[in-house]
Amino acid sequence: MGNTKRQVPKSMAGCIKVADIANIYFPQYSKTETAKKKFRTMIRESKKLYNELIKNGYNEESEHLTPIQNDLIFSFWGKPKHYTIITETV
Repeated sequence: MGNTKRQVPKSMAGCIKVADIANIYFPQYSKTETAKKKFRTMIRESKKLYNELIKNGYNEESEHLTPIQNDLIFSFWGKPKHYTIITETV
């Protein structure tokens, strides 16, 4: 059997920093901490999303989102317009 390469979306390849995703959703903020604060506030205000994230191990102090948590955010909010899927060959 030959070697096969496939593309894996970054959201499925591993955890993503909260700072990175917050900066993508809120590019209007020049400071990462401000974007993270807004990101976490918006999550808390979206009760259904917040509850689903909590069920899937979300912690407001965590600096990373799991692929499942990231996918939940995308499913509730949609992908940010500045988001580009980065792929890697495995």
